[in-house]
Amino acid sequence: MYMRLIAVLAACFMPYQAAFPEESRDLPEHPAGRVEFIELDDADCAIKGGKLVALQHTHHAQAIEVWVDRWFMQVKTADHTRHKLLPWQPPVPLGCSMTVSGEQHWTLYSATPLE
Repeated sequence: MYMRLIAVLAACFMPYQAAFPEESRDLPEHPAGRVEFIELDDADCAIKGGKLVALQHTHHAQAIEVWVDRWFMQVKTADHTRHKLLPWQPPVPLGCSMTVSGEQHWTLYSATPLE
């Protein structure tokens, strides 16, 4: 019984192994893998007990267009903003992680390489 289950599971995962070789699994092929949210020290944000949240482009050969969504106090807001991240561009500030009214954060909606 168990040997049969193991054989079925092995057969299911073999195509996955062949389709994605070991060395290619670690490469960020999707543009979203080339964008990071980072926190920077900022005097205005520190007064509120937070950090400055910024977008950083980690791929230095191609521009990327990203759309981000803002969340305020765990609720998604109507803020849906577009940013064009160029190679070797400094981080793009989004805002403070903490405001007078509460916490906020951003999530990546999409990332598209630009020609």
